[in-house]
Formats: sequence, C-alpha cells, structure tokens
Amino acid sequence: MNTSTSDKEVMPGSGLAALVGIALRDIVDGARYYRLWLALAKEDVLDAYRHTSIGVLWAVFSFSFYTVSIVLVFGLGTSFPNKLYIAHLVTGLLAWNFISPIVNQGVTVFTSQVSYIKGSKLPLSLFTYHIMARNLILDGFAALGGIGFLIWSGYPSSWVALAALPAIGFFIVTAIPVQLLLGSLGAYTRDVKQIIENVMRSVFFLTPVIWTAAPGTHREVIARYNPFTSYIEIFRIPILEGRVPWENWLECLVMTGSIWIAAVLVFAATRRHIVFWL
Repeated sequence: MNTSTSDKEVMPGSGLAALVGIALRDIVDGARYYRLWLALAKEDVLDAYRHTSIGVLWAVFSFSFYTVSIVLVFGLGTSFPNKLYIAHLVTGLLAWNFISPIVNQGVTVFTSQVSYIKGSKLPLSLFTYHIMARNLILDGFAALGGIGFLIWSGYPSSWVALAALPAIGFFIVTAIPVQLLLGSLGAYTRDVKQIIENVMRSVFFLTPVIWTAAPGTHREVIARYNPFTSYIEIFRIPILEGRVPWENWLECLVMTGSIWIAAVLVFAATRRHIVFWL
C-alpha cells in the first residue's frame, strides 16, 4: 500500500501546516520523477495508435476533420470573414483540447491508477504530471494541423504571436492543481465525475470556442463571466490580434493562484485517505 515515510511522521493530531508541507513535498517529488511520467505519457499515446497504419498522425487528421466540419456548419454563409473565423476557431480548439481533457480526466486521475497507487510508494502527484504530459503530446500533434489552418488563413501576422507560447506554459502550471483538486474530490465521491462531465459538456457551448462574442450581444455577457474565456484569450489574442491581453492574464493569474491554494489545502487534507477511498 502507498504509505510514505512522510505519512508515518504525521500523527493523527498533526496540524494543517504539517499536512500542507507534506502535500507540497509530494508535488515537488512528483515533478522529479519526470523520466517516469514522460515515459508513461509516451506509452499511452503509442498504445492508443499502436495498431493503426499512420499512428499518431490520426491526431492531426482528427483535429483537421473536426475543424472543417465546424467551419462548414458555422463559418460559411455568415457575415464573419471565413479566414478570420477559421483562425478564431483553430486557436480556440487548440486551447480547449488541452483544457477540457485536463478537467475531465482530472476527476479520475487517482481512481484510474489504483494498481500503481496501491502497489508502490510513488508520489500521488506523479499521476497528475502523467495526465498533463499525455494531453500535451496529443495537443502538440493536433497543433500541426492547426498551424496549417492558421498559415492558410494568414495568421499569425506579427511576432507578438509568440506571446501565445507563455500561455501554453501557464496551462501546464494550472493543470497540476486542477487535477490534484478534482482528483482528491473524485476519489472521495464518484458523484464528482458525473457532475464535471455534465458541466463541461455545457461549458463548451458557453465558451467562445466555436462562436464569437460580438460587442453588445448576450454572447459578450456570457463570455465575460465565463472563467474559461480568459484562458482561451491569452492564447488566442496574441495570434489573431498581435497584442498581449494583459487584462485576461491578470484574471488567469488570480484564478490559477486561487486554484493552487484550494488544491494544496484539499490535497493536504485528503492525501493520506485517498488510497483507502480507491
């Protein structure tokens, strides 16, 4: 059973500070196992396409087919310039295709790894890095198709588009606490999985991924109060508008900071019990 030395040092009456310290140590130790979680992520991707004729290139084609389908339904026959819509859609999908799986799979990040957790003394946070890396690899292949669409559409048009790269790093920094938080709650009660899956299905349509938030419309209001919008925009705006959306970055920093605090506290409180909930 997964019981580390740090756990043995913490008695039932230990204070919150001690539990938080152990949780943070787990997070740091998990990052140090980067060779292992990168290997696991690579193996997951290879397994998913092992018996196919073109392998991981299916990720490129899947993204391309999905993009074309949406453009045919939503992009043609509107007053919105088609090439701009395609660039808007592609940037939104690339960001969403990383964010959505992180949230959905974050709920089962521990419950889906029962044998590893019960049969080893690996840091629990290692499994969050594993899921993050796997989705980053898949999104990286999808980006190959996305880059083709962007170039055809005439974007990016400025070197400021490189400001989208820090957004990718920020997604990674945010992915870890999201999974720790949801994974801890998902281990405690399986209802969380059902709640998140249903919420995320609706959130996709409430987030300006396939639609635009025209000023003065109800869509602008929906987008403004949707917390996912800012995460999409810090990646999209540098590419489409050639500027850094500082206001969105500030919102994202506040939200990610809050998620980290909540995740560390919840993980600290539940970490010793997770193995018994699986």
